[in-house]
Amino acid sequence: MNFDGLVAHGNFTTVEEAIAYEYGYFLQHCQKYAVIVGDNPLQQKQVGRTKTEVLSITKEKILQKYEVTKEGTSFHVNNTTYAFSALLPEEVSYALVMCRETVEHLGLPFDPSFKQFIIPPGRGSVFAGIKDTILIDSSYNANLGSIKAILAMFAKFPAKKKWVVIGDMMELGEEEKEEHEKLAEELNKMGLDRIILIGKRVKKYTYPQLASRANVVAFEIQKEVLPYLQETIQTGEAILFKGSQSIYLEGIIEPLLAKNEDIAKLPRRGDFWDEQRKKKGL
Repeated sequence: MNFDGLVAHGNFTTVEEAIAYEYGYFLQHCQKYAVIVGDNPLQQKQVGRTKTEVLSITKEKILQKYEVTKEGTSFHVNNTTYAFSALLPEEVSYALVMCRETVEHLGLPFDPSFKQFIIPPGRGSVFAGIKDTILIDSSYNANLGSIKAILAMFAKFPAKKKWVVIGDMMELGEEEKEEHEKLAEELNKMGLDRIILIGKRVKKYTYPQLASRANVVAFEIQKEVLPYLQETIQTGEAILFKGSQSIYLEGIIEPLLAKNEDIAKLPRRGDFWDEQRKKKGL
């Protein structure tokens, strides 16, 4: 939303172009070596601003295999397999190559097992839920790009019944309506058994595009969602949670966990966040 003014004044055609130009300052001031996503034309457009060596990574050249299981995700990248216990989108393959290229360029040892790496809360954590459900917590934050990536991952997840709980996307400015309508298009492509929407924006812009489907419901208030899920869940569902942080989806996930010790693994822990969730009735 902070880039709307640049578009309004004619500096850029789209917000995306304005954001790419902002990030382009990293390239402009880079002195030795840069690694970018070659599949992103907005990044490619900024390359002319640097005089240093640039490595452009494309998925076609680096990714041999991507696999999603109930235990996690694995990436076969540049003839090396990387395995994680979290459910991560295919786009992580770029980050794996960037990480290795950077470490080796600095002459440091690289550990392909990532044994010291801990997935931050709310980024694809997998939990056992009530009634033999599988809860996938990707609730840390959301924009259209990250939701598309996580939905593509969920499409490969091996489950007979797939539900999604999707919250508002925040800080979109003038693109708010358009982005939430595009979200409906993405959800419509999925063979989902149930879609639960939470928030004023998804109810206003996303739900009307999906309302003809009997398996879609929309709530404006977070505290209404938990009893709905507790009453509707049968057994064995895989439920993906994704939304911006102010929707506080972790407050809905917590009562659905099968193990109390997993509460500590949810995002936004501490007194401040407890108070914020309490204000929402969670």
